[in-house]
Amino acid sequence: MATATITDIGAIWEGAIHRYEMVIGMKVESLAKANNVDEILSQIQGNVASFKAHRHDGSKLDRFRSLVSKSLDPVEQISKIVASAVLSVRQHIPPCIWLINAHMDVTKVFLSQHRYLHGSQLSHKGKTYLPEPHDTDQT
Repeated sequence: MATATITDIGAIWEGAIHRYEMVIGMKVESLAKANNVDEILSQIQGNVASFKAHRHDGSKLDRFRSLVSKSLDPVEQISKIVASAVLSVRQHIPPCIWLINAHMDVTKVFLSQHRYLHGSQLSHKGKTYLPEPHDTDQT
């Protein structure tokens, strides 16, 4: 490979490596200077190939990792099915149910604040509808 003058891409690459070295606190010697995109891609592809060779080296850890990965595939598929079913059920509940639920929550908050401000409980036919002030969460 002929030596080339440093380009804008080369300067950006050098700056990125320098910033990375500052973050990790050590010198990165495995990345050579690159002057263009092709050289950067060549370095990255070489590093990926080296990583794959190291990771899949046939050791006990490699075989265990592969076994766990294969075992988790069915679990992932089941979780996707369950998530899809939950969304499907939720979509079939009429929107008015969600509105009524929200309205009841707002009403409860309003009545709790009313009781707190006026010191009274709301009751109908002898049944108290809101708990005593010390039982409520007044955050």
